[in-house]
Amino acid sequence: MSAPPIPARLAHRPTVGGLVVPWVSLESDRGHHLGQVSEARRVRALQMHQCQIDGEPLYTDRYVLLGRASDRARGYVMEPGMHPECAAYAIKACPMLAGSMDHYRKRPVDMSARTCPDPDCGHGFLPSPDSAVRAGRPADTFFQVWAEASDYGFAVTQAGFALVWPKAPLRIRTIATGAHRAALNLITKEY
Repeated sequence: MSAPPIPARLAHRPTVGGLVVPWVSLESDRGHHLGQVSEARRVRALQMHQCQIDGEPLYTDRYVLLGRASDRARGYVMEPGMHPECAAYAIKACPMLAGSMDHYRKRPVDMSARTCPDPDCGHGFLPSPDSAVRAGRPADTFFQVWAEASDYGFAVTQAGFALVWPKAPLRIRTIATGAHRAALNLITKEY
């Protein structure tokens, strides 16, 4: 997978392997860790209505979230919202969302020997609450959900702070990943 073009909005962000490092990504003494989330930044983004990709305040009229069917069923997602253009970039750049990974990692990344340069971190490096449940399983199909800013809400759940699934989404679009993507690729090759 080649890295997609970086939008002007994200030009100021650091990169790893040609991919923008999301603002909520974990950083240790060994650099940025794509796919690993800083709990302190994740919670701050939820509470302060910041985009998880660029760290800037979300628009006053709309935002986008990316979630799975299981997130919709439980009524919340663990990741913060995004600007529409940041979500569009994430869908192209993230290996899971872009469909180049058809399974979740088998084991969480071991961060125990790494230290955090962020003085506000204070929590150590813990795997995400759902990483053990998803370990090694086929990739989920994701949904891109557009919502009005007035529909933005966060809640404290058993898993921690979360973004509430919007009551009245403006639009929901399926993002073909995992088995869904493989089926579409097979159909395309047959015709």
